[in-house]
Amino acid sequence: LAYDPIQKVIAVGSKSGDIRLYGKPGVETYVCHEEGRAIKHLFFSVNEGALVSVTVDDCLHLWNLRQRAPQVVQSLLFKRESLCVCKLPLFTKWIYLGTEKGNIFVVNLETFDLSGYQIMWNQTIPKSQKVHPGPVTALEEHPVDPSKLLIGYENGRLVIWDLKSKEVIKSYCSDRPLSCVYWMSDVKQFISGHIEGSLAIWNFNTTRVEEKPVKSFKPHEFHKEASSPQPCNLITKVMWLSTKTDPVLIFNGGVPGPN
Repeated sequence: LAYDPIQKVIAVGSKSGDIRLYGKPGVETYVCHEEGRAIKHLFFSVNEGALVSVTVDDCLHLWNLRQRAPQVVQSLLFKRESLCVCKLPLFTKWIYLGTEKGNIFVVNLETFDLSGYQIMWNQTIPKSQKVHPGPVTALEEHPVDPSKLLIGYENGRLVIWDLKSKEVIKSYCSDRPLSCVYWMSDVKQFISGHIEGSLAIWNFNTTRVEEKPVKSFKPHEFHKEASSPQPCNLITKVMWLSTKTDPVLIFNGGVPGPN
């Protein structure tokens, strides 16, 4: 599922390779990948009339939506490693690709070529540590400072990476496997979702001290019909949104029971 908040367009991808685009009431477009491969990731280049789809074979497709019948204008088969996370920050031309080996690669949206810029997993951990952090599970650009990238790994490690100086400026450590992250609107904190159904809130600062979460909780740990804490499944998506009154926490998953 992808959304362009300026053009007010929703794109829905399916396992059969279909993409449906929904705009104003009554406006709907249907397109399909030629070989019908399942869609793994889907995101807009916001307000640019472009959509990027990533299929299960790790092939990136750039769709031109400005014409009457949307068509693929560029494709790039990523062969290096299996893709886990894809992120195109607002109003940039750089697509960040996080892999199962813990590395991050960058694609230029305009040329659809692979950039030489890379973030290897061993650049994000202290030299004294040799433990692999696992696959990249989350990538989020700092909402105010686009030179800062929040990277999350499956083993619970989070880092703030400075894209200009090419170094980690802040590290965080969770004892719970990580599944997703989201910056809060005041940019002073961010929230993370975890595989065993918990959420954690972290302070953002640039001190070199490795931080622990300021708050951690399981929203559905105590089921109304259970007398004790219940095992919960993973949080797949989390958002923290501001409103005119109180902020709203939105998340998917984390309910008691098996996945």
